[in-house]
Formats: sequence, structure tokens, C-alpha cells
Amino acid sequence: MTRRLATYIQQLCKLIPVKAVEEHLHLDWKTVKEVEKQGLQSEFGDTDYNRLRYLAVDEISYGKHHK
Repeated sequence: MTRRLATYIQQLCKLIPVKAVEEHLHLDWKTVKEVEKQGLQSEFGDTDYNRLRYLAVDEISYGKHHK
């Protein structure tokens, strides 16, 4: 895969869902997701948890198969 195609995929993933990118470019879903993941890693890097003070939970589901 070329850098140009990877950049195009990353830009599309910011605008539309991965499924739509996959269908538009006729690529495998896993390929698109991996390219998106690499782009996010290069843009944001690793998360620094050293100064983390609180961990909040937004939602807890007790639906079927969730226990």
C-alpha cells in the first residue's frame, strides 16, 4: 500500500464510517481499520496515564449476554 492511499484512507475515516470507506475503495474491512489505527497512533501517540486521578464509567449494561 502506498503512503498516498493510506493518507486518503485516514482522511476518509475522519469523515465517514469504516464500512463506507471499505465499500468505496473495495478493500477488506480489516485493512481499512488497520490503516486507520496506524494513522491515529501516529497522530496522537501513546496515552500517558501517569497523571490520571479518576476513572469514570459512562454506562453499565445488564442486557442479555452482558453479565
